[in-house]
Amino acid sequence: MSEHIVITNHWQINELSKANLSDLRIGIMRHGPMGEIAVTDKMPSKEQFEAIYEIGTISGESKQVRWLYDSARENIDSMMEAYDLREDGCVKIPSNPIDCYRYFVRADALFHSIVASAKCFIDKAELLLKTRFGESSESFKRWKSITAKSYDNSLVYALLYDLRNHIEHDFWTVSLVNHDVTAQRAGLAINIDNGLFGIKKLKKPLRTRLCKWSEKRAKNGETAWLSLGKCVLTYREMITALYAIWISEYIERATQCMEHHKEVLAGIPGNLLIWDGEEACSYSASGQLRAYHITETDFLDSLKKEQDLLESYMTSLLKPDSRAMAK
Repeated sequence: MSEHIVITNHWQINELSKANLSDLRIGIMRHGPMGEIAVTDKMPSKEQFEAIYEIGTISGESKQVRWLYDSARENIDSMMEAYDLREDGCVKIPSNPIDCYRYFVRADALFHSIVASAKCFIDKAELLLKTRFGESSESFKRWKSITAKSYDNSLVYALLYDLRNHIEHDFWTVSLVNHDVTAQRAGLAINIDNGLFGIKKLKKPLRTRLCKWSEKRAKNGETAWLSLGKCVLTYREMITALYAIWISEYIERATQCMEHHKEVLAGIPGNLLIWDGEEACSYSASGQLRAYHITETDFLDSLKKEQDLLESYMTSLLKPDSRAMAK
């Protein structure tokens, strides 16, 4: 058992920037990611530590962004599995008033989770690009250009992105519309006229866009509702495209780093760095040893595989029936 050792997340390796080599030892984890840990008496050389730290921070950042992206996708998938939103947000409503209320509240809660987790992913991905490549780099400029165009050209993206702060610091809910008690059916929607304009901090340019969109809908005899299902699916496609772009930027840097340190990493007799000592205690309330993952030499292959899966998914969205089949 290894309860006396804290196994850190991959992205926590930046904590080692404060570590002294004399406080580090090579560790070995056997039998999977949560297996038994053996701490050796071998201290890493300066060259080994630099290799572990440099590729480890890149690996950690990629795993953190993937975690945030997957969190947003899980929230979206949970909503699409819980509610049949393919027919423009028309859902079957429970007949019991209490069940109906809980059904509605759950949909709103899932939507709030989607908005919060997606914005967290977008903002962290942008921050890491800026930090690693620099604000004046082509990588960061390309990202900013794409996100700016997404915001300017997609009302759904702009609205869902800006809603995050409001649903966390204020109060707003999705709407239940076209409620047919007899048929026990209703629609889940973002009703532009129901609460959105009461949000004082809603940006003026977005307010203007919403007004123009609503006026256009009114001229066509339509209500100012955005289908919840269509909004969620559109947002899923857009954050997936952003994740694919983010990974493509990181693969080039990861390739350079892995090529530089591959031989050194391959010669390290373990898969963990164990940190002990006074500096390590600043990250622990109980003074436990801390274990940090040493990036595997196949890390780059896994990153490229992830890119291939994203590209396959994006290609599938171009098929005529992909939106109808999306769940």
